[in-house]
Amino acid sequence: MWYRFVSLLVVIATLSLVTPSYATDDDDGTNDISPAAARALASNDYEQVALALFSAQTPADIAALTPAFERLRAKKRTFSV
Repeated sequence: MWYRFVSLLVVIATLSLVTPSYATDDDDGTNDISPAAARALASNDYEQVALALFSAQTPADIAALTPAFERLRAKKRTFSV
């Protein structure tokens, strides 16, 4: 019976000490998008956003550009039909 208690303590200690990288609090500005991604988002142009998404090198750029790319791609598809 004691081994269950010890194994439970080990699991709880592991879960409380090991924090996933996405859950850490990093307010050091690493989530800011690049100037090129910001310009592409401001242009609201499908080609500019596509090029910026293709050349994006940070996860923040990809996360910011992907929804805009999907929205503009759908809009371009409806106008080209």
